[in-house]
Order: sequence, then structure tokens, then C-alpha cells
Amino acid sequence: MAIGFGFGFVSGDFGVVVCLCRLPNGKGRTTMKGGALSRRAAMLCQNPKFRLWLDRMRNAKYPMDIPDGTHDEEDARDFFLVACNIKSRAELDHKPEAAAMFNKININFQKFMGQL
Repeated sequence: MAIGFGFGFVSGDFGVVVCLCRLPNGKGRTTMKGGALSRRAAMLCQNPKFRLWLDRMRNAKYPMDIPDGTHDEEDARDFFLVACNIKSRAELDHKPEAAAMFNKININFQKFMGQL
């Protein structure tokens, strides 16, 4: 539960809402809260079809034979962290560059879904 103060603003063309809240630990640190994009990323990580897309994308990009079903939820999370240059999925809702990359990934996944 956040206490103290908070503020928010909309950043960039992506409608990213940034909120900072004082933590109840009293140390004055702030934390980023996840929003719609971080929730969407978490849902994608849990989606077996998204993980299948990761398997097939890696097979297409690298000369490896990765069997379907290789990537798990943690691999999907790690993929987002590296691809979007973030340390937490919550940053997707606070960094416009990360949000833009996430949207590109999501568009490519949606194209793949149309092919199934």
C-alpha cells in the first residue's frame, strides 16, 4: 500500500502513464508500478502460443533446432527484459522506448497467430 504522495502524467505517443509513490517503508524510495503493458506481458508469458512463437522465432533466427515447447514462462519473461532493455516488466509502462519495442513484439506475435 502506497502512502504519502503520488503523481502521474502521460508520456509520449503511446499514452504511457507514469506514477511514482512513496513506499511505506519510510526510506523515501520510489517504485514503479506496473500497468496495462506489464500485465499484458505477464499474460503473454503465460500463453503457450506465445512461447511457441518464441520457439519458432529462435529457430528462424539462429541455426538451431529448438523443439516446440522449449521456452517456458521464465524464458518468455527474460526475452521481454532483454528485447525491451528493462529490468522489470513494470518498466514497460514507464519507458516509451520499452513500450514501443513491446508493441512491435506484440504485433509480430499477432501476425503469427493469424497464421495458425
